[in-house]
Formats: sequence, structure tokens, C-alpha cells
Amino acid sequence: MNINYYRLLTGGMTEKDCLNYCYKKGFEWRENGKMLYGILDRVSCWCCANKNKKELENMRLYLPDYYLKYIALLKQIKKNNKKRSNS
Repeated sequence: MNINYYRLLTGGMTEKDCLNYCYKKGFEWRENGKMLYGILDRVSCWCCANKNKKELENMRLYLPDYYLKYIALLKQIKKNNKKRSNS
């Protein structure tokens, strides 16, 4: 029988505890040499609509390729929505 153990849920660990545990085990989330948890509140898809102003500014500063893709996507969505509303 395979039993999964979720430290965050059942081990009394906070999200920060779990992140520190991962760091101690050698897991890091980096992009372009930047520690992602150092510049983002949550590491998620580059196109996540839930990014806050700080995360967007840090994407612009430290992850410009993703930021430009994000802006291009927003422009495309706006363009598509405009087409739909005019039909």
C-alpha cells in the first residue's frame, strides 16, 4: 500500500517551513540566475492573472522575457475581447 504524507497538511509545517525544508534538501527555483521566491510571492506560471504589482515589477526587472510575453498575451486577450464585443 502506497501512503502519501503531506507535511504541509499533516505535519504541522507552514508553507515557509516546507520551502526551507526544500532548500535544505537542495531544491531551488531559479530563472536567469534569480531565486524566484526572492522576487515573487508565489512561483507560478508566468501568465498567472493573480500576479500582484510587486511581482509584475520584478518580472519586468529580472525576468524581462517573461514580462514581455505576459504583456503580449494581455494585448492579445484585449484584442480578442474587443472583436467579440463588436460581433
